[in-house]
Amino acid sequence: MKTRLIALISLLLASLPVAAQISSASLTGLITDSSGAVVPSAKVTARSKSTNFERMTQTDQAGYYFFALLPVGNYDVTVQVTGFQPAEQTVTLETAQKAAPTSR
Repeated sequence: MKTRLIALISLLLASLPVAAQISSASLTGLITDSSGAVVPSAKVTARSKSTNFERMTQTDQAGYYFFALLPVGNYDVTVQVTGFQPAEQTVTLETAQKAAPTSR
């Protein structure tokens, strides 16, 4: 039986100085399991709900991930790790926003 992955996704959303009127944000978070242990090498995917634009990264040895220069909008953030069920959360990225979604 696979243990369910608990994703504590801390968001740091920031407006980045860009020429013209292009809006972007960054997204960072910490992935932990149900015991609070960090999860290194987890696959993290951010997919735009409106355009299907998708970016992937992996958590570092401390369990953190980072996406830079994501267009603002609604994203499904999915975490996948061998031995765990995938975890998904929807986040809204807005220019200059700082937020921390509730954990599951």
